[in-house]
Amino acid sequence: MTTQSVERKNIIMKTAILFFVLIAVVCLSVPTSRAESLLEQGQKVYEANCLLCHGQNGKGDGIAASALNPKPADYTKPSFWTTDAAQHIASTIKNGKGQMPPFALDDASVKAVIYYIEHTFKPGNAPKP
Repeated sequence: MTTQSVERKNIIMKTAILFFVLIAVVCLSVPTSRAESLLEQGQKVYEANCLLCHGQNGKGDGIAASALNPKPADYTKPSFWTTDAAQHIASTIKNGKGQMPPFALDDASVKAVIYYIEHTFKPGNAPKP
């Protein structure tokens, strides 16, 4: 082998390694950005559809809550999360419950708002002040 062919192989090998390292970095960063995107989308859905009754902090104390009986769910109570809460939230959004009407949200929006509620208000998951 000539010196030129050895150098060429070294360049190819270094390029291939760099390529795979870049791919690995991109793959490792996707879940975080996807989760952030889902959280942001969920926040928008929550603010547009849930905030009025469930409140800024998910306590069921929004400005419309005082006129409702029963009161909206308090997402900050551990007792709310003892059952299959995600399924319960999805069913309530789609079908309504008590004075809460059903909402015509697509599946992606329902998934996003559940993700937001769980990661923002659920005890143990909620961000620390």
